[in-house]
Amino acid sequence: GGPAQTTVAGRAMRPGSRAGQAEQRATLAAKILHAAAAQVAREAATAEPSPGQWIYYAEVDEGGANPVPTPEDPEWVTFDGGQTAYYEGSGGPLVVHTSRTSFPPPGTGPWAALNTYGISPKIAWDVLASLPADPRALLAVIADQVATPAGKQFAAASITRFLGGAQTTEAQLEFDYLTRILWNAHLGGPPAAQAAVYRAMATLPGITVQQGIADAAGVPAIGISDDGGYNQLLLSPVTYQVIGWRVISDGHALMRGRGPSWPKGTLILSTALTQVSEVAAPGDR
Repeated sequence: GGPAQTTVAGRAMRPGSRAGQAEQRATLAAKILHAAAAQVAREAATAEPSPGQWIYYAEVDEGGANPVPTPEDPEWVTFDGGQTAYYEGSGGPLVVHTSRTSFPPPGTGPWAALNTYGISPKIAWDVLASLPADPRALLAVIADQVATPAGKQFAAASITRFLGGAQTTEAQLEFDYLTRILWNAHLGGPPAAQAAVYRAMATLPGITVQQGIADAAGVPAIGISDDGGYNQLLLSPVTYQVIGWRVISDGHALMRGRGPSWPKGTLILSTALTQVSEVAAPGDR
């Protein structure tokens, strides 16, 4: 069966209902992902932010060394990823950091930008906007990407691959690739494109969902996974927007990279995205 439900690190809770047959799990996952697609598709389309637009976001972490959820951690990033800002220490000054990495010149295609310069909110948005609406066509584009060494490396760094280990199926590679794009699209991306991704995920084999859980901030969530529920992308059951991710021990994950292993079912790490908004300048909320 899937992982035990947990509330704090180091304390495994009793497992939920026993897993049904694989076909039933796939049907439920597809049903929820299609509901998610229908919901986000109803959102009004918004204009893509300008490259220098500041985005404020706050996260809460739980698990591992933080058995009690941390206070909200406020951070800022420009849409193109060229500048970031954060408070140095508790009550410290606001630090604004400018990346030394060059950014794609105007006119660079989204895939060339991603494969050459890495991920940013803008590049994630542009990649989403470029995807076909048809699930098969969308997955064909992603399959072409994960067939390359750079694509495999990108997928392996996804939040849904936190425990490490090689993806054993092409479906896992494609799911992890898409979840990394979704997580980095801080403002969600074009609603129609986000809906297309959910519909494509619904066709992937081995995808499961876990309902009745909460993110690190205590907000109700649905976990979407490609490994039986140990690494999960978290969606709101109301808006179906991405609100976080979490990792449950499979019984083989080593504490702090060394032994012994976390007991199976232990919450290793959960991150909740509690606020996201466009602001005029770093420090604004």
